[in-house]
Amino acid sequence: MGCFEEWEEGMCLQDRLRVALAKPDAEDYSVFTEQQRQELIVEIFRHLCLGGGMNQWDDNIDPYLDITKAIYKDMLSVRKNSDTGKVEVSTLAYKVTDLEATRSLFGHPYSPNNLCMLLIDPVPRHVLCYYFSWHNDLAI
Repeated sequence: MGCFEEWEEGMCLQDRLRVALAKPDAEDYSVFTEQQRQELIVEIFRHLCLGGGMNQWDDNIDPYLDITKAIYKDMLSVRKNSDTGKVEVSTLAYKVTDLEATRSLFGHPYSPNNLCMLLIDPVPRHVLCYYFSWHNDLAI
């Protein structure tokens, strides 16, 4: 549902969903609990909905749900537990918010769209790094 445009850390938020995803003081922020906001699938959904500087938003939520599901399934690995016989997620997911370095991890540190995740699949020893920095200056 649309609303008046709001700007948060250089990002245009033009509907209630994006406002709820980006602004902790928003009326609809509580639609997602803090526990849900920590889930990998919600992080991906939030990141895709908020978009980047050249994003062209869609008013229909279905494309966001479809691509969120596809990315989520692509990021995770599952294996059958030999003890229980049940299928379990084997990927370890970590959200990185800061580094001890001479430069900041994110060019605009307070942007709600900054995201760095490390996904570790221990069996084949693969690491996937998913990184986006709003106004990135690391490439300079």
